[in-house]
Amino acid sequence: MATLQQAKNAFDNARAFFSARDGALKSTNKAYMDQAGNEGQEVARTLADAKGISEQDALAQIQRRAAARLQAKGLGKYEAHQVGLTPVGYGKLNVQRGSRTGNCGVMACVAMHYASLEGVPDNEMWLVTVTNPSTKRKGTKARLGFGHSYALLGAGRGQEFIVDPWAGIYCAKNEYEKAMKTKMKRWHEQGKRIAVNWGDGVTEWANATDKSVLSLLNSKAQDDSMRGDARF
Repeated sequence: MATLQQAKNAFDNARAFFSARDGALKSTNKAYMDQAGNEGQEVARTLADAKGISEQDALAQIQRRAAARLQAKGLGKYEAHQVGLTPVGYGKLNVQRGSRTGNCGVMACVAMHYASLEGVPDNEMWLVTVTNPSTKRKGTKARLGFGHSYALLGAGRGQEFIVDPWAGIYCAKNEYEKAMKTKMKRWHEQGKRIAVNWGDGVTEWANATDKSVLSLLNSKAQDDSMRGDARF
């Protein structure tokens, strides 16, 4: 059985591992930009107002993320299936080799590794990936290729907690939808966008509150879960 404290510790350790202060490149599918793809002063003003920081500090933050995204291109691939590791084992491998680049799936595996160090059994946590192929891009037949992964701790034991380092959330499972919607609203207010992939190969930088993103939370979304001790 998992506890909220174990979830918090796994979350804190995973976030610290991917902290930019330690040289992490973090995720490549989030960026501060406007609708035209600009990452300049106007976006900095939006971020500064939302966070209550100076425009200079906001612009520096935007530029750091933009530079890191370019450096990270092609890195942090989700290659666990190629080496036959478990989600927990893949998280451990990333920590051991200091691989601080990755999107939601990699971050979730790292959180699962840290949860195992907190005493959560590997067979009581899951790598959950949510998709919604029923979502189509407006004006086309292209279906949503974008999905989102997080760690579920304590599965089947009565107390279930979600740890989502990518979104910056840890909470009880039944609180996750509300927490995600709140976080996406905050990101939208800050000017943060998410790279959304479509089945026809198109990638769009969508608002965090775009229906394509939020469709992962609706009743038509599908969960693909892999237990922490299962091999890719």
